[in-house]
Amino acid sequence: DRFTITIAGRGGHAARPHQTVDPVIVGSHLVLALQSIVARGIDPADPAVVSITQFHAGSTGNVIPEEAMLNGTVRTRSPEGQGLVERGVGGIAEGVAPACGATVRVDYRRGYPPVVNAPEATEAAARAAAALLGEGKVHRTLPVRMGGEDFSYMAQKVPGCFVRIGQRGKDGAGSVPVHNPRYDFNDEILPIGAAFWAALVEQELPRR
Repeated sequence: DRFTITIAGRGGHAARPHQTVDPVIVGSHLVLALQSIVARGIDPADPAVVSITQFHAGSTGNVIPEEAMLNGTVRTRSPEGQGLVERGVGGIAEGVAPACGATVRVDYRRGYPPVVNAPEATEAAARAAAALLGEGKVHRTLPVRMGGEDFSYMAQKVPGCFVRIGQRGKDGAGSVPVHNPRYDFNDEILPIGAAFWAALVEQELPRR
């Protein structure tokens, strides 16, 4: 999920803060308070993440601005957790801002649901990978990852399995993850990926 919180205060000269309602102060309180949603509101066995990734306010060093904006992302593993975090973001923002004399607007947009691999499809994919690469090269259980993935919509309609193919090469190629300016896809894994899908089709067709 993604959210934007817009805080409206009352700007003024930085030398006279008592005549203002500082949205930067309000936003700072919100950044900290929003972390309590996961720390104190979510079951530790049901992972969730609330990350503030942007904080914009002001344009010069001697003026308290009229407005501040927070932007962030939410990652949850269950629909229940998703709903709890959404309510928490709105409730905290609408409680903290008025207490500081400011007004607030929350724009919360739900994103991808969690990816849930179906057991039968997961086993089929693991068997095909093991036949191609050897059992020692197949990781059947991995820790929960909190990245978003639109494959989740397909998996809700048809039981499936989201497969990852490792790309780290012997020379260090592909060792930098995505969302990094030094990311460089390791082209040498392309035949492995194509061979995996071919092996999976050959494995599953006789069963149909």
